[in-house]
Amino acid sequence: MDNVVSGRLPITHKLVFWFVVILKCPKDSNFVKNKEDVSRLTLASVREFSEEWKEMVKNCDIDSLCMSRLKYRAPWDVLSGKFRRGTVTVAGDSMHLMGPFLGQGTSAALEDGVVLARCLWRKLGQNGMNNVFSKKQIEEAIDEYVRERRGRIVRLSTQTYLTGRLIEASSPVTKFLFIVSLMILFRDQIGHTRYDCGRL
Repeated sequence: MDNVVSGRLPITHKLVFWFVVILKCPKDSNFVKNKEDVSRLTLASVREFSEEWKEMVKNCDIDSLCMSRLKYRAPWDVLSGKFRRGTVTVAGDSMHLMGPFLGQGTSAALEDGVVLARCLWRKLGQNGMNNVFSKKQIEEAIDEYVRERRGRIVRLSTQTYLTGRLIEASSPVTKFLFIVSLMILFRDQIGHTRYDCGRL
């Protein structure tokens, strides 16, 4: 089952949240919209799983099925990307779309909001409340926000990228290389969960 990553989490004794990640999936975008096709593809992808898994997929509420493509922004794109144009910037997934492997996407987006608000307040202060500010002040505040966020986001993106590559790797040698890379770069595997972006 080199092509499939799966997981499940019981919610109640009759309800289960489950997912199947198909590493080599059809490219046809219409395929994603048809629930029956999604159901058939999912069932085919778990054909080597236990009977219990197959039954769970067969008996699921077809209306609750959804299929989407995992996307991410590569760490080197985060490192070199321009995140401001004039007085416009990005935050959340628009800035640092990453795989779900660390469960930090929403947390990072909330951090972005706190840091951006703090940077704007530092530059604009009370004047900003009275709509008295210059374009230059806003640009400086956004530049400060991007500088402050870039280090954190590069680390998260790198850890997510390596974790995703480890999950999809089929060769034992490749898996070993990704494990070693993660151990060297991220000695504290859950350190990202203790990050503090500071006060608003």
